[in-house]
Amino acid sequence: AKDNVLFDGTVLLTGTCIVPPNQFTLAAGDRIEIEITGIGTLVNTAIAAS
Repeated sequence: AKDNVLFDGTVLLTGTCIVPPNQFTLAAGDRIEIEITGIGTLVNTAIAAS
């Protein structure tokens, strides 16, 4: 069995397989790519919160 520690505020979506450490955060300009074979790749760039 696989497991991860989940922190308050963690949001799990279908397909979530890993949970990063609580201190992890994205920075403005980080590129996020999610690839699904046979469907394609979703690409987003993080922006600064306002």
